Amino acid sequence: MKKHLSLTLVLAVLGIAATFAQGLNFGLKGGVNNSNFAGTSASFNAESITSYHAGVFLELGLSERFSLQPELLYSTLGAEVSLDGAVDDFKNRLGYISVPILARIYLIPNRVSLDLGPQVSFLMNERE
Repeated sequence: MKKHLSLTLVLAVLGIAATFAQGLNFGLKGGVNNSNFAGTSASFNAESITSYHAGVFLELGLSERFSLQPELLYSTLGAEVSLDGAVDDFKNRLGYISVPILARIYLIPNRVSLDLGPQVSFLMNERE
């Protein structure tokens, strides 16, 4: 149900994009992630791992100071885990597809913006 709702929302936003073609920008996005596991259990120790995220975005300019920006991103998160009493350590890597839908408010037009909005993420794979 959640997948259908988010897919419908993304398609609706993309459909609206055609009506705002003059304020339409799209591009690629990428960066570095540093993630870790945390908890209160004394039975494991976790060290952070460095990985990546990459994806695409579409900015729909609704006015000079406001736009909507749906994104489709792939991120790898996780940690290097050592269990107390275990012989080997292992890396746990989690692959996520994330769909943030941001409202972008330009504080200084085309220079500085404030981005706010929800994000839905789906676990796609897990590797140890």
